Amino acid sequence: RDFFTTGDAMRIKIPFAKGQHLWLENHAKLHPLDEHIWSGKILGEGDTIANSAKGIYAYVEDIEGSRNVIFSALSNRANGIKVLHAGGNYDYQMYEDLPDLKNNWGNVMKSFRRLEANPISGTNNLYRFPYDKNKDGIIKIDPNYNSSRTEWYAPIFREEVRPDSFVNLYGSFGVYDARKAEGYVGPIAYRDGDYLDMSSNPMPLNYPRYDLKNKKLAPYVLNGLALKFSAIENSSDMLVEVRFESVKLCQDRRWAGDIELPNITKDERADLEISACTQLVLNKSGTTNRHVQTAAGDFINPTVLTVKKGATLHLKEKSKLILEDDTTLIVEEGGKIILDNRAEIIVQSKATFIVAEAVIQKHKGAKVIRLGQK
Repeated sequence: RDFFTTGDAMRIKIPFAKGQHLWLENHAKLHPLDEHIWSGKILGEGDTIANSAKGIYAYVEDIEGSRNVIFSALSNRANGIKVLHAGGNYDYQMYEDLPDLKNNWGNVMKSFRRLEANPISGTNNLYRFPYDKNKDGIIKIDPNYNSSRTEWYAPIFREEVRPDSFVNLYGSFGVYDARKAEGYVGPIAYRDGDYLDMSSNPMPLNYPRYDLKNKKLAPYVLNGLALKFSAIENSSDMLVEVRFESVKLCQDRRWAGDIELPNITKDERADLEISACTQLVLNKSGTTNRHVQTAAGDFINPTVLTVKKGATLHLKEKSKLILEDDTTLIVEEGGKIILDNRAEIIVQSKATFIVAEAVIQKHKGAKVIRLGQK
């Protein structure tokens, strides 16, 4: 039902997420006040702030499991919400050589280019772009949980929607201009026919916390949670179908980040099944995930996929798992990989595959190919 007029919301416990939940709110826009506070404001020539989108808003919450618990707004539970953008997560590039613009409010607008889809560890235009403003090799992080002064300066207002064509979408305000964004990005809200699962962008995963000492995010843990959103005829209500242990990857994808595959099914069934003729590429993220510069000159840790004890990674017929860049695939003791007929794991020259051969079950024509490696 409509959240604004009924107060109803849906909460789903995310498997393997240590108490985190996925919240869903259906904003059917039935009330005139269910609108962005800045909608209609003029920020410049041709720049009128659009309305917020109608549909289901989804966000991961890592604050508290009960409304009866009272805590300080200045505690480490502040800012424990991550909104999922139905338009997807991507890597972004900021054009530091282009001049900054300012709108009527004095907001500095840097120009951004959206790069590859990055469902797990990428970002979207709701979030600010972290960069090393003073070029000292450190993105300064204030550990204060409320009103911190972290060196995250750039909201993603202005995007290159086509080559050399920049548009002020103001996605970071949470609004959606269908005319300006046509063919480039969809709205934040989930609509009829949308879904969240192992194949979607983004995926319904945990919200990892950053470890300042070790300069890394906690792992993203695959969980088998799947949701499908459907309209109900002659109603503003939406139907949400929820499934657990949904482990199939059904379309070609590129994953990046620190990723763990646990024993989702709790038995001998596959915990990640790469469907027949489907390709999964693991490579380095293009999204900042550490605050100290690496030897490569970026702020990005390598990608790691760990198959945990009891978990099974199953490549169906003619599917491929490709390890690029300095990616590492680790199969822990008690983990297992199954390669069906003509399935392949391709380990490129800088990548690493750590596994005991005994835990790989190969069928006819299946291969582990190590390129440029002994």
